[in-house]
Parts: sequence; structure tokens; C-alpha cells
Amino acid sequence: MILTFAKHGKYKVNSVSQMAMILFISALGFVGSALVAYSGGLLTGSNGSYQLSFHSLPSVVLGFLICMFAGPFITAEQGLAYWREGFFSSKALSFAVCVSLVWSFCSGIMIVQFLAYMGFLTV
Repeated sequence: MILTFAKHGKYKVNSVSQMAMILFISALGFVGSALVAYSGGLLTGSNGSYQLSFHSLPSVVLGFLICMFAGPFITAEQGLAYWREGFFSSKALSFAVCVSLVWSFCSGIMIVQFLAYMGFLTV
């Protein structure tokens, strides 16, 4: 196995460790979104979905935040369900999974930044 090193200033960075960090952050974002989706499902008694309530401003904000953080898991879960039922092709499923992975990475970055801000991680 050939390891490549990128030089950033006076430090050499292992590209394998960078890929491991990207995978860890993506997994952290996806697990976080699954926790939010299932927590919302336990509180409301329904499966996670993109549903917003427009009855009051707090319910709109709460629904938006839940959709924003639970989105990667809901996208992957509903994409897989639609593929099993024949509503999605394999290309549509792969697109939904790719969107979910990129979204998970972004959510993972937010989780890592929050943990660093709270003092649980040092970056």
C-alpha cells in the first residue's frame, strides 16, 4: 500500500488519516441524524419524515431544525424504502445515498464544532 503525504507548511499530513477523519465525521453526522430522527419519532409516535407544522412560530422553527439535522437519515431511509417498492431506480437510490453522505458530513462538521466549542474536543 502506497501512502501519500501532503505537505502543509512545515507539517506532513498522512492522506490515509485524512480519509479516516472524513469517514469518521460523516459517520458521526449520520448517527447524529439517526438519533434525532428516532427521538422525534419516539416523541411524536410517527416515523421520521419531512413534515413541517405551520401552526406557530416555535413549531416551524422546531420542525425546520429537526428536518435539518435528521435529514440525512430520513433521505437514506426513504430512498431505500422507495427503491424496495420499485418507485426509485438504482441511479435514484445512489443519488439519494450520495446526497445523504454529503449532508451527513456537513452535519458531522457541525457536531465536531459544537463539541470543540463546549470543550469536549480540542481541534
